[in-house]
Amino acid sequence: MSSDWLNQKERSYTWMLKLMLWLAVNLGRRPCRFLLYPITLYYLFFSKITKEASISYLGRVLSKKITYFDIFRHYHFFASVFLDRVFILKDGGKDLVIDIYGESIISELQGKGCLLFGSHLGSFEIVRALGLSDQSIRLKVLMNNSITENTNTILNNLNPEAAKSIIRIGEAHSLLRIKEMADSGNMVALLADRVVKKEKSMPCEFLGKKAHFPSGPFTLAGILKVPVVLFFGIYKGGNRYDIYFEKLADQFQLNEKDEVSSKQKWMQRYADRLAHYSKQDPFNWFNFFDYWEEN
Repeated sequence: MSSDWLNQKERSYTWMLKLMLWLAVNLGRRPCRFLLYPITLYYLFFSKITKEASISYLGRVLSKKITYFDIFRHYHFFASVFLDRVFILKDGGKDLVIDIYGESIISELQGKGCLLFGSHLGSFEIVRALGLSDQSIRLKVLMNNSITENTNTILNNLNPEAAKSIIRIGEAHSLLRIKEMADSGNMVALLADRVVKKEKSMPCEFLGKKAHFPSGPFTLAGILKVPVVLFFGIYKGGNRYDIYFEKLADQFQLNEKDEVSSKQKWMQRYADRLAHYSKQDPFNWFNFFDYWEEN
């Protein structure tokens, strides 16, 4: 993935986020929902790169000729989740209806420490809604602020308390901070589906072709030796979300003699579950770039 795309994404998201933030504060969620349509139309007609990425992805999961309506729906889902990200941080997403599947897994691990592997399928922020609404859930969020610094600064100003839950990746003390949080019983959430800049990665089979996934989250799991839980915050339309929790492993056992192979085994399992939920709710995919590096 090129850094040019990341820089373009940041500029694009920042202006849209500033607009949505102003509208959210002054109008509320329901009026803002109507304004998602012109924003979606703007991207449909003026964003070539994301349109090509949408067509490439949707063609894999829908197995049909992709229409402008399909792309519009894909963009509208993204804009809806993006808008709700503002309200999750603003008021904990109090107007959202959230159904949780696999809640017993989280109850079992509360206070014990674990890693939550999320993705850019649906809403990563929706897990923060649980942490903000239920004080018994001790949640920390790993975030690569070097990639979306402007966006995160704007969002975190909405809720300084939520900002305190962030652990920045890439700083000298990051690993120590993560270990401290996990050892003290916190759930640490991070994204595991997108390679950034010069991050180490490995290829996995994903929706019929090899795609690169970051190996860092799985290396971290091998070091910490804590349970790893997958979560997918799937947007269902309107104000509804489904959150799925699945335990990936009680503890990663990485074979010292063949660490690469054993790590890739766990990465492939993650990719398989990501593919499963992508097929189940295809319009929730928000990786708008050449994910398979086909061009």
